[in-house]
Amino acid sequence: RYTRLPAFYGPLRGTLTELEMGISLRALAVGLELFGVTGHLTLPASGEALSELGLAEGEWTWPLTVDLPGATPGTGSGAQPPETREGRGGERLRAAAPADPSLDQILAVNRTQSTLGEAAPAPLTRAVPDDAAARELSWAEVLWERGSGRMPRGLTGMAGRLRQVPEGSLTGAAAWAAVPPPGDLLRRVAEHVDVTVAVQATDGFEDGVHRLTGGRLLPHRPGPGALAALERDYGYNLAPGNGCDVRHASAVWFCSVRQRELVAELGPGAWTLAQYVAGWITQGLCLNAAAHGLYARPARAFDGLAVQRPLGLAPDETVLLSVISGTPRFNGLPLDLRL
Repeated sequence: RYTRLPAFYGPLRGTLTELEMGISLRALAVGLELFGVTGHLTLPASGEALSELGLAEGEWTWPLTVDLPGATPGTGSGAQPPETREGRGGERLRAAAPADPSLDQILAVNRTQSTLGEAAPAPLTRAVPDDAAARELSWAEVLWERGSGRMPRGLTGMAGRLRQVPEGSLTGAAAWAAVPPPGDLLRRVAEHVDVTVAVQATDGFEDGVHRLTGGRLLPHRPGPGALAALERDYGYNLAPGNGCDVRHASAVWFCSVRQRELVAELGPGAWTLAQYVAGWITQGLCLNAAAHGLYARPARAFDGLAVQRPLGLAPDETVLLSVISGTPRFNGLPLDLRL
């Protein structure tokens, strides 16, 4: 729901909401795979599903629909829509809301997916790389250990400490990032999404920038200092009340795309689908980090133009999302979700 983010976020509300859609899709797909359940994904093709769910057309992203066994593909779960999602007076409050040009632009781009929709639902069968089972933790523990570099209570940001990490923490992440999203259309979009990572203090890898190519990380811009340079371009700097340890991370991942090429080939609706793909990749990187005792912090806070130089990106590459991963400095009490 775009309007759950403050209006001062402007057009970024579209990006953040749709990235979360991709993250949630991968999380659901992982759960289905672990329980041996095959779902079917239907990409948005019209706004009818919003009204069926009782959602306001002018506030929500079009939904991704995952049908489970026993449901007719493409029809959803069959649940009855709620009477209201706004509470008493909600319609009156929406009518009195001020004009929001940026929201109008977000909705216009999101709705262009209707020109790209696939005719048939795509099987949601594989979200976990083949070798991910070779780990010491159970899946319940992996999901429980998921963290974003927590700070002491009352402080914002992230805190980490630099240490040498095993090769598997990086090769495992590459394997997660290489698993394609479901369906031919999302996979075509994924072919346009490049994955770049700045690395330090990792066994088997030279410090510097690497790019994911054919499921393997290959050197792109070797040399020390990449992560320290990236910290200067991070939007939330180290301060008395805020932690920032990009320079102490083991790896910082970036998903990027040549936007003009993407839209020229697949149309403007592909921009929203690229957010789904970046979110899909991000959730995999986060689960891999948890399996190796690392934190992983998705971030949209890097200056997209400034990071082009230390990463060796082309001038027309747009950063979609980044993931900062390393060893946590503080270990607070997590919410135990293990079964």
